[in-house]
Amino acid sequence: MNTQFKNLADQAAAFGSVSAAEVLSLRREGWGDGIITREEAEALFAVNNALSDRNEEWSDFFVEAISEYVLNGTEPRRQCDVREASWLIAQVDHDGVLESMVELETLVHIIDRAENTPEQLKHYVLQQIEREVLTGTGPTRCGGELSATHVSAAECRILRRVIFAGGGDGPAAVSRFEAEMLFRLKDKTLAEENAPDWDELFLDGV
Repeated sequence: MNTQFKNLADQAAAFGSVSAAEVLSLRREGWGDGIITREEAEALFAVNNALSDRNEEWSDFFVEAISEYVLNGTEPRRQCDVREASWLIAQVDHDGVLESMVELETLVHIIDRAENTPEQLKHYVLQQIEREVLTGTGPTRCGGELSATHVSAAECRILRRVIFAGGGDGPAAVSRFEAEMLFRLKDKTLAEENAPDWDELFLDGV
């Protein structure tokens, strides 16, 4: 990690904000050598944890940079192994909860793109979505929107992306863990106003 990148990251973390221009500078400094290192990736997580507002430029950069590190930082490329999955989960779960939509999107983006994804990563994401459905809070609930227990449209989209990702048990293959999770959600939300996509997702998955 070069000095300029470190200074930019430290400044953003200290102030709790990052401008579009600063994101551009981080992108140039971080990818100036064509790779994202572990040290740089952890610095970006530190910045993300400190931000009070995550603009579109930051969100796009964060997802791309962390995905690049995990999937292409070491050989073989396009792979997410158990060690990388454990590191990812530790970064987003450092305070016991996955807090931001950009973190959730990063995990799902990696699962989308990876040719191989450890079960622990898919299970972690699915457990987070199940928790959000049952508590009515979390990244997909607009930063804390309280509502009746139900499956939202955003949660349907994420569940479909994770369950039917090609890097798990196989394209369009649904594991027992995933099917049981879908049944739990169905049982808990029978009387609720789930998103229109929920019924189709449940039938496709089960």
